Amino acid sequence: MKPQTSGTLIWDIPTRLFHWVLFLCVSGAFLSAWFYQYIPFLAHEICGATALVLIAFRLFWGFVGPAHARFSDFLRGPKATFSYLRAVFQRESPPISGHTPTGGWMILLLLLLVGAQASLGLFSNDETDSAGPFYAWVSHSTSNKLSGLHELVADCLMVAIALHVIAVIFYKVVLKEDLVRALLTGRRHGVPESAAISSHRLGLAIVILVVCAALLVWLIRIAPPLPSVLM
Repeated sequence: MKPQTSGTLIWDIPTRLFHWVLFLCVSGAFLSAWFYQYIPFLAHEICGATALVLIAFRLFWGFVGPAHARFSDFLRGPKATFSYLRAVFQRESPPISGHTPTGGWMILLLLLLVGAQASLGLFSNDETDSAGPFYAWVSHSTSNKLSGLHELVADCLMVAIALHVIAVIFYKVVLKEDLVRALLTGRRHGVPESAAISSHRLGLAIVILVVCAALLVWLIRIAPPLPSVLM
């Protein structure tokens, strides 16, 4: 007898791991920035570098991953997005297999913000004794400007994360959709079996991730050494 499954398999393993590991990296980066007196700067650097590798991976995965991980599956135009919003505020949840139109744009925004934040961190400094690995590639004044942008993007990112959390709570409480559970199990209820993914493409995901990580490591290795004193 075939065992019953709880919902339709929509999210592949690489997409789910990306989401939760990125959550840990972003959380760790914020915590290490807020409690820098107690947490070594190296922890902040590791969180930022890992987040940057994950963002690069997700951008590639958005083109070659399984169906519902692709940007073409969930990025919709203004008309479709506003139509979906209207239906949601009328407490109707149109049947959608993957990410919703609004969720898709939020994902893109978060990818851009985290990517920008991590990239700026590579060139930033704290005006005391810590700096990103690419600090010596720019002038100190340029690094200071990029450090200011690093802080500004951090504020924007916190606002975007708050909106994202509010939306997840709204779906759970009002629309009775548990998006957190779906991203843990990979399965969604109310979705036809015909929308299920047939492969996680784990091998391809590993190759992409290794290439992205190797590229960042190489760039860090060839970067000029940091000065003993930041000026």
